Amino acid sequence: DYVCAEGVELRNLASLDLYKCLHRTGLCNECPWASPLPTDGTKTGGDHMTTLILPDLHVWNHKAFGGPVVGGLNRRCRDILQSAYQIVEYAKLHYGVTHVVQLGDFFDGPKPSPQILNASLDMIAATKIEWHIIAGNHDIASYDAPSALAPMNHAGNVHTYDTAQFTSINGQRWLMVPYSGPDAAEALKVLATVP
Repeated sequence: DYVCAEGVELRNLASLDLYKCLHRTGLCNECPWASPLPTDGTKTGGDHMTTLILPDLHVWNHKAFGGPVVGGLNRRCRDILQSAYQIVEYAKLHYGVTHVVQLGDFFDGPKPSPQILNASLDMIAATKIEWHIIAGNHDIASYDAPSALAPMNHAGNVHTYDTAQFTSINGQRWLMVPYSGPDAAEALKVLATVP
């Protein structure tokens, strides 16, 4: 367990990451100096944000701070998924987010267990919005094999990107570039092939 500078106890690293995120934005509701989060549906920001960008999630049964295993998921894995869900729900409610772009390393390895894969899909489905997930270096076993994200394509609201390609989100053109090699020269070769 961790304790932040303001004395708030944090259960695990997922909570620590969420704490850092909330404190940087001034949205923490656990510290006495912060403004409380609105609960009435009032938007705290502008009405222009429709796409939420999420960094690496590294969903996995990590051994460090793992906690008890329930249904094939340890506490840290469950907390990572719960934190991601709560961030998406908050962004939907307060900023009108309709899409998520996750920037790679959704999983922490190329072969997630069926329980981790199913729990991840359940979390995504529960958000009821579209997800665009880019393959990161942790999501792939080799450059010529499908990533750990491939089975997620069967979900109705998930789009995964194992190769560089353009897509459209809310009428805007996005270039999705997954991890493609250890150096920039390899990445540029991949980008040169995108129509």
